Amino acid sequence: MTKDNWPKFIVVKSADEERPLSKLSPFAVQKGFQAIAGTLKSTKRLRDGSFLVECSRKAQAENLLKTIHFVDRPVHVSVHKTLNSSRGVIRCRELSDMSETEIRDELKTQGVVEVHRVTVKKEGKVIPTNTLFLTFNRPDVPKEIVVGYLKVKVELFVPNPLRCFNCNKFGHTSQRCRTTAKCQRCGKDKHEEQCEGPLICSNCKGPHAVSAKDCPVWKKEKEIQRIRVEKRISFPEARQLVEATFPSNGFITAASFADVVNKKKMVKSVVCQTDLTWVSSDAPEQTVNNVALVSGGPGSVSTGTQ
Repeated sequence: MTKDNWPKFIVVKSADEERPLSKLSPFAVQKGFQAIAGTLKSTKRLRDGSFLVECSRKAQAENLLKTIHFVDRPVHVSVHKTLNSSRGVIRCRELSDMSETEIRDELKTQGVVEVHRVTVKKEGKVIPTNTLFLTFNRPDVPKEIVVGYLKVKVELFVPNPLRCFNCNKFGHTSQRCRTTAKCQRCGKDKHEEQCEGPLICSNCKGPHAVSAKDCPVWKKEKEIQRIRVEKRISFPEARQLVEATFPSNGFITAASFADVVNKKKMVKSVVCQTDLTWVSSDAPEQTVNNVALVSGGPGSVSTGTQ
């Protein structure tokens, strides 16, 4: 973290597995955090019985990270693995001759901790592009960064929906699939011989490939990803918001997302042809103090096949 970028999201977990923090009353939890750090910006219980808190001041984070006892039990306190960072995309041709390491070193004072250059395959050759994925050590992506004498706009990275290459459904990979394999062409149960049937999407039954970007199911899944990343909420919460306004035919109704989602903090998103796996093991189960932010964040980028 740079001087001005301290960890705002902290996880507090009981060191005694027999006595998780979730067994404490809400009043005890509130008083416990109040005694250590004062009034926090948000507090949320996670599925494993630990608590995710959002700090509004650096001193709060410092006090929490030094804590070894909470109320009547020992605790482990750690920085949340994903919520304290964010990913953005820039396009800058002036950086075409620089390596990822060189760019990262030049931008580290602006909170950049990782740089990944997007490549494309053309005629069997891997060709580097002027598009770069940047990981920042801060929860929110800056609107722009300074690249030498240039000011370069930063767009929020929104991953494409994760689709299983076995059953064609969204939300998991083939390694985790437990359902029947489907043909990616005709949508029926997968067959050994080469399929010569008509194109039928196994997700929406439309006359197109299952990977088509105009598929209504793909559109909905993409919208879920956008809402989830922009609002920094869990996948189930993003799905609930999207399904409230996204009809089965894939087109947004007159009841726009503006009526459901607070767009005050939204930024423009960018479409990337890259699948991203997100951490979901610490997805929150219950909200305390009407908290909007939840766990979940970027994990690892997969640019290959499953």
